[in-house]
Amino acid sequence: MVQAAPKDVGIDMTGLYIALAIGFLVIGSVIMYGLKEATKAKGYKKAAKKIDTSVNLDKQKAEADAANRAFKASLDEVFDSIDKDGNGKLTRRELKNGLKSSDVVMEAIGCKRLKDGMKFFEDADKNGDGELTKDEFVNYVKGVEAEVDDSAERRAKGQITQADMDIIKGAYEKMDPDHSNSITKDELAVVFASIAEAKGKKVNKTTTTRWVAKILRRFDADHDGTISFDEFVPMCLRGPFAEIFDKH
Repeated sequence: MVQAAPKDVGIDMTGLYIALAIGFLVIGSVIMYGLKEATKAKGYKKAAKKIDTSVNLDKQKAEADAANRAFKASLDEVFDSIDKDGNGKLTRRELKNGLKSSDVVMEAIGCKRLKDGMKFFEDADKNGDGELTKDEFVNYVKGVEAEVDDSAERRAKGQITQADMDIIKGAYEKMDPDHSNSITKDELAVVFASIAEAKGKKVNKTTTTRWVAKILRRFDADHDGTISFDEFVPMCLRGPFAEIFDKH
């Protein structure tokens, strides 16, 4: 019996190429992942983008100039709103009436009370002629603003004047009604509630407790659960009570 000759079994080259391609892709992915992880481990970072400092400074100067122009413009508007007869000068009566009629005027010139406005007039009237020109008005307010900023920066650096210390002592005595020479948790809670309510914020036991705990963690250096005067001073210079100087 004659056997049929075996068929010639050829190699499927297409399948082989596909298999090899997949293999190379897998190996390449593994290598790239390994390199990425190794780079992370060694702390390599992409080169930081070089910042053009001159451009940033120019931008900051432009923004500052724009803010200064806006500030002056707003003061011009305040002055014009007080200058009822439009003669470019303010009398004491015009300033007093302006302060009475608008809280905006009070805030613009940094006055808390009506008598502060009269002192403002005397200090701003550089030539003593009993009238304030727009230049006198604007320049004096700008000078006061600059002085306030300088004072805040000085206090932030821990530089205290006797006047600063007198203000701090006065505030401490008000917060320590029993004169125990320490502010307790309960007294801190009362202070927090009054500050929050004055700012129109809602006050509850949880927020008060958290605030008091935060204050003690940050400023209670001897960990006795109260705030001594020495611990209170930093709270006024760089902490939550820095605004006590705004009232003076």
